[in-house]
Amino acid sequence: MTTRLLQLALALAIGGCAAGAGEAFLTAKGLGDRAYSSGRYDEAAGAYERAGTKAMRARDRAEALYLAGSSYWRAREWDRTRATLARLVAELPKTDRARRARFDLGDLEIEAGDADRGYAILLDAAEKDPSHGLAHRALERWVERLAERQGDALAWLEEAEPRFAEILAKHGLADAALYVGAPTSELRVQLRIGAAEFDESWVDLRRAWSETSWRMRRLRDDPQCADEEFAAQTAEQDPGLSVALSFDPEEDIAAPYIARGARPAVAILREQGVNSHTETAAVFDRAGFAPHDVHMTDLLCGRRSLREFKGLAACGGFSYGDVLGAGEGWAKSILFHEAVREEFQGFFARPDTFALGICNGCQMFAALKSIIPGTELWPRFVRNRSEQYEARFALVEVVRSPSVLLDGMAGSLLPIAVAHGEGRAEFASAAAAQVCATSGLVGFRYVNHDRSVATAYPLNPSGSPFGIAALSNADGRVTITMPHPERSFRYAQNSWHPRDVGEYSGWARLFRNARRFVA
Repeated sequence: MTTRLLQLALALAIGGCAAGAGEAFLTAKGLGDRAYSSGRYDEAAGAYERAGTKAMRARDRAEALYLAGSSYWRAREWDRTRATLARLVAELPKTDRARRARFDLGDLEIEAGDADRGYAILLDAAEKDPSHGLAHRALERWVERLAERQGDALAWLEEAEPRFAEILAKHGLADAALYVGAPTSELRVQLRIGAAEFDESWVDLRRAWSETSWRMRRLRDDPQCADEEFAAQTAEQDPGLSVALSFDPEEDIAAPYIARGARPAVAILREQGVNSHTETAAVFDRAGFAPHDVHMTDLLCGRRSLREFKGLAACGGFSYGDVLGAGEGWAKSILFHEAVREEFQGFFARPDTFALGICNGCQMFAALKSIIPGTELWPRFVRNRSEQYEARFALVEVVRSPSVLLDGMAGSLLPIAVAHGEGRAEFASAAAAQVCATSGLVGFRYVNHDRSVATAYPLNPSGSPFGIAALSNADGRVTITMPHPERSFRYAQNSWHPRDVGEYSGWARLFRNARRFVA
């Protein structure tokens, strides 16, 4: 009886310890889940690792280590990711998470820049893993990753093809692979189906594909713009978009000022029809400002004053539906209201302030040049040359100017979102346009993919002379831009970006410069 009682007590004690350990595991894992969902990946990884030390079951420990590795991956800490996943594979090799980690280690090496090692790991994992499903996904991933390398993948494929075929056969996937052809540096499409052969140049095929749209555009829009776009679409030697920066976009020059705890107030100004205020507020928040939503009615009714703010950002959109001319109606609501006109005039005169006008805000500021010092050479903005609303991803070059927001960015080549119907800079004369273009006030300009100034459509989407896309006033505190840097400051926003980049594009520097300026 005594022995039975001792056994029962021991069982209860062990069960209690296990329950306690299980709760500790779930608590630590929950902390990791919350940190991960909030984007605090380093914190999440630490919580998952602690959860792993408290796990009683191999499956739970494997899950915790895998989540820790995934968190380090999201934080782009390659060494810690590699070490964590490798530990999972070594300590818990029979778990499902360890088997998946073997494939992830291959992807990791590719992501971290050692593509050849990554391909080798993926193939090795597919060859040794007993699961046909996992192997199939790994081989698909291997092919996708290899395809990203384009031309330099040919030698790797030639060497790996026999082993690849053996692995497919091992997993019963030999019939799933079809040899459809090989890439070539020559811009020709060559097909052979039985006795039939097809051999045409890419340029001729693209012309045939685009011809109907081109003819319709010639009838509907500006015919010359239609011809220029057709020529651009079929340009065989066009190198495409590219990024070339004169600075490191991951360097946060605003960080020392943010660390002090002060967040200067910036007015995110909008009017009826403006629609870019959310993105504008988001990027200023990340740059260390306290963005305030300020509607024109707040200023007209006296609820808010520009004296409260160090910065002013007039957002993009379609004030009054552009019925009164893009940004023109918005400007007149200021110019024809004495108190508000004095409010803006006083803000622009303060030496400790900056202002940014984007798209509709650019058009509005240009119409306010009578009260903005150093803007005598600025144009007004009118209907695009194409006679259409232009929503594109254009290439611009930042040129040297007094703009405090573009400080240190001169010489950089950056793609940027374009969205406007009235973005063409119009001057009183060709001579006036020439004077402005050579005045040193141009902030950036549209360029062709070979970095020459874009004069033709669609690489100059608005038709502005000399490719003018942004301007500064004489002392650099007021910058106007027709394209949208706030819609392009994270690479995730962009329809194209280079491989192996961080979170921020070069446009983040513009807003960080603003924070440094107000210190």
